[in-house]
Amino acid sequence: MGARGRPPTRRQVERRSRILATAAELAAEGGYDAVQMRTLAERSGVALATIYKYFDSKDQVLIQMIGVSAAELVERLGGVAAAGSTPADQVVDVFRRAHRWMDERPKLVAAAIQALNVAAAQPAAAGAVVTERLVDVYVPALQDVDPERLDRIVRTLRYTWRTLMRDWVRDLITIDDVNREITDIVHLLLDPAADGA
Repeated sequence: MGARGRPPTRRQVERRSRILATAAELAAEGGYDAVQMRTLAERSGVALATIYKYFDSKDQVLIQMIGVSAAELVERLGGVAAAGSTPADQVVDVFRRAHRWMDERPKLVAAAIQALNVAAAQPAAAGAVVTERLVDVYVPALQDVDPERLDRIVRTLRYTWRTLMRDWVRDLITIDDVNREITDIVHLLLDPAADGA
């Protein structure tokens, strides 16, 4: 936002984008601890005081960075139709491709999750950024599911996935474990046998 609530200028938008891109680079290189405001200022070429005009803390920088990274992920996922002959297979494919993207940048993902955990004042909005965008990609595969049941499926997958992601960034499980668990839960929720058929 520009001064006194006015729309930001082109230069302000460019500067903010540069700060977020630099934060993503630092996080990808060294995780949460590597994103220090002074280092961010030096690397991005933006004065420290200016960075603080845009962001109150490094956690706010990282949370905003998540939105940009999530958009990149969703663009990549949405550009390719989900593979699979059943809705369950298509949902699993979306998650597997998302996990591949995350596995290519584990320190960035870990930094983002740590920032979300630290920023307790805004976990609902911030924490939903990636999960909600991911939902937008896989829900088309579930267009024939009753809306009330779909809502329960999405909620279950959201909570399961967040838990798996937290365990993955803590090195408690591997990305293969995440894929296996997500595959199991998706098939449990979506296969006809899960309906008692």
